[in-house]
Amino acid sequence: MVTSEKKIIDVASLDSLMTQYFPTARWTVESIIPEGGLTILSAAPGSFKTWLMLEITLSIAEGRSLFGKYSTNKTGVLFVDEESGPRMLQERFKQLGSVEGLPIHYTSRQNTRVTEAYVESLLVICKEKEIGLVMFDSLVRLHSSDENASKDMSELFNLFRQLTDSGLSVLIAHHNRKPNQGNYNPSGDMRGSSDILAAVDCHMAMSRQNGSEYVLVQQTKNRYMPEIRPFKLRFVLENETSYFEFVGEEKNRSSERADDKQYIVDTLKINESDITKKLLYELLASNGKKIGMNRLGEYLEELIVDELVFTSEGPRTAVYYHIRTDTGVR
Repeated sequence: MVTSEKKIIDVASLDSLMTQYFPTARWTVESIIPEGGLTILSAAPGSFKTWLMLEITLSIAEGRSLFGKYSTNKTGVLFVDEESGPRMLQERFKQLGSVEGLPIHYTSRQNTRVTEAYVESLLVICKEKEIGLVMFDSLVRLHSSDENASKDMSELFNLFRQLTDSGLSVLIAHHNRKPNQGNYNPSGDMRGSSDILAAVDCHMAMSRQNGSEYVLVQQTKNRYMPEIRPFKLRFVLENETSYFEFVGEEKNRSSERADDKQYIVDTLKINESDITKKLLYELLASNGKKIGMNRLGEYLEELIVDELVFTSEGPRTAVYYHIRTDTGVR
């Protein structure tokens, strides 16, 4: 049966796409929370996750660097709390040194459910109060769907995308499942469907070290640039004052991989001519960066998927690699 209704499909040419202007990626928190992007922070219970969310809130509202390390873009913040309650929020903000007059707003334990109507209301509120970042604590309290069902999570994160499509930055706290036989997997331990990780632009994982005041923060996904190195924080509690102390960056295979990919990106930026994989290999080697051809191919494929690098065809079967000048376009 043919109906009279016709779905309009908006098809555009590649030429029209290539003439569009897209600004380079900007950051609400340098390298961690992209402006107009969707970020998730995951951790097991008792890992100082909410404390870190509140510290991020204060840093952005004050326009000061996070941990004295990562610059921020000062903006208004809306903290949607479905975990702590007003009393605990007040206590923790006090301990973190909150002052009067900051552009921070909140809701607390309002049985929030992220729906089309809720998103529409949120957009109006954010515009009225000049809010640039919305933070949710935590994902499990914001819906009644099945976290393990990819369809349900896809629909939920499409709603969050309406917020980021309007220009808002979004940060969501999420819980980890119980680790498998004590083996910690920064991205794999996050609860729910793999569609959750696929839907976000950046993912930060926190792990508390043996019940101590130290936590390791690892970035497992960054759609805008190679992942930053894992870093260690110390949560300090002195009398009635709390703060996070930046201990330093960690070195591991993941960080070395990120370093290699960043070096490739930097090399392509410097050398703007048509560069084949073989020529890139030689340029890297001439600068003392030894990366095997197979590994270089893997990195280039990952950078293409991350939309940091693109290819063009050369003579015969030649393939040229180029750095994108519109980094952050998804």
